[in-house]
Amino acid sequence: MKIPILAYHKIDTALEWGINTVSPRAFEKQIRFLHERGFQSVKIEDIIFGDVQAAKPVVITFDDAYRSVYEHAFPVLARYGFTATVFVVSEYIGKCNSWDVNLGGRTCMHLDFQQLRELIAAGWEIGSHTATHADLIGLSPEKQLTELRSSKIDLENRLSAPVRIISYPYNRYNSVVIGQAIAAGYDGGCCLAPDNSIAPHLKIYAIPRMGVYAIDSLLWFKLKLEHPLCTRLDNIRQKAISFFANGSVYYHRMKKIKKSIAI
Repeated sequence: MKIPILAYHKIDTALEWGINTVSPRAFEKQIRFLHERGFQSVKIEDIIFGDVQAAKPVVITFDDAYRSVYEHAFPVLARYGFTATVFVVSEYIGKCNSWDVNLGGRTCMHLDFQQLRELIAAGWEIGSHTATHADLIGLSPEKQLTELRSSKIDLENRLSAPVRIISYPYNRYNSVVIGQAIAAGYDGGCCLAPDNSIAPHLKIYAIPRMGVYAIDSLLWFKLKLEHPLCTRLDNIRQKAISFFANGSVYYHRMKKIKKSIAI
């Protein structure tokens, strides 16, 4: 059974540059559609361990763990009987997203520990998005392991909940990164769009998701969920979006180079 896995970032009313922010109104229409079609939410770990009980499963995920997820997405999902998976940047819990390239100077707050505990109590799954939202490919293997392991340990200790899944920041990963995720103790990992270069025995650490963005109409949301051709087209689009999202990665690299020259 091919289970659709949706990937969101922000659910917010604020207007911003970029396409990662889905309005609460659009989000509720999408969730209502899932409810009307008989979808039931399951967890990533259910897929990994072969414990999917729902007749028509769907996974709803949120990268970055922004506070807007608690404020806008959580009530909607609860109203329709859904839970979700949220991937947390452990060192930014309760802090603003200074790791991001904030066009226009607008920053966003991340979920705090109390909000995360409320989500867990409501049946949500907690995953890691590393310690600092680092570009893992740009780090040495030792630093990759530190980013992955410290986030998992910190989240499990502070939230008293298992953290079995990793989502790779900027969708940047390869076989070396996956090897470090395994060494850090994760049972699986999520990416955006399938990557055919990953060896079959490592695919559980590169589970593809469908990104949902501000540019998605309700019609396109329905089509990519239910029609294989649209799903394939959406995968191509996702690869293009991920490519252009690497601008944040290069921006941070240039800042480091500039800083090192100044020193």
